[in-house]
Amino acid sequence: MAHDWKDICVKEAVQKVLLILPDGFRDIQTTDETLEIRTYKRFSEISDMVNVIEPRHVVFVGPTVHKPLHRSSWLKLATTFAKAALAGAKVVVVAPPRGEDAWKQSRIDAREMVDVSKMSAMSMKNNIIGMIPLLESTAEPFQTMGLHPRLSSDDVYPKIAVRDFLMCLKEYVQSEIVIPKFWETPHTSVTKEPHKNHTKPRNERVHGGVMKRRGSFVKGNHSARQMMSMMMTPQFSNALPSFPYFQFNPQQTKRAGRGRRGRGRGGRQL
Repeated sequence: MAHDWKDICVKEAVQKVLLILPDGFRDIQTTDETLEIRTYKRFSEISDMVNVIEPRHVVFVGPTVHKPLHRSSWLKLATTFAKAALAGAKVVVVAPPRGEDAWKQSRIDAREMVDVSKMSAMSMKNNIIGMIPLLESTAEPFQTMGLHPRLSSDDVYPKIAVRDFLMCLKEYVQSEIVIPKFWETPHTSVTKEPHKNHTKPRNERVHGGVMKRRGSFVKGNHSARQMMSMMMTPQFSNALPSFPYFQFNPQQTKRAGRGRRGRGRGGRQL
């Protein structure tokens, strides 16, 4: 039976980003299908993560321990990342958060592990990138969490500290790997603001070319005349006293004189 190529749907493989974090980030959840987040307590767990997920990009954050790890553990991790680089994945190594006694030594060991991984995967050494400078930089993600972000090494990092670290980590590695935004934890509640009506009120034109808002005046000529009279009134009209104005009528005065002095000849005429 012949098939039409239009009926066949070919899906491209999802290029996943694997984010490997210490155990203090274990409450993080993600809703993005292109991102996988895994936490570890021992380096032996990382090899299985990489083999099962088969990521296109790997971001590794160093360990948070009180005692320095043995050199053999770092060599096994270097071998794991070398194999991932030879398979076509890009690996980025970042310094761990502070707070533990062996932080400085873990930082040095992570730099040496990157060098060993590059030597093991010489043909793909450009895929292994160490973003741990020799001197501490203010742009590194661990700077956002302070010296002691948690009480003990077994506790989970606070949600605010985790969010700040992830935001800084995303910006720090964006030149090499693009991490999708996923700042969500199990206890995070999304609140939406109530809907607000931002529409402007309709304006209507009254007599005389004056614009007014709907409902502010009563329609009719009286309101237009009242508004125009208010506009033409002087600003200091109450400063001067006002006197009543009587119109002079000579006919009324003449009649009043005749009635007051009589109708005879001796009456005085004005």
